[in-house]
Amino acid sequence: MNASLLTLLDDYNALSRRGVIRRDIPDYVTNNLNPRFTIREYQKEGI
Repeated sequence: MNASLLTLLDDYNALSRRGVIRRDIPDYVTNNLNPRFTIREYQKEGI
């Protein structure tokens, strides 16, 4: 993996662990998802 990409990933993970990155999903996204499926944590982080 590229060294600068790894640094970006490390920075992102550090911010995520500290709660800086918001995990709330806007209603316009959740309203368009299939209600039969639950959203997993990694999906929340990805959205």
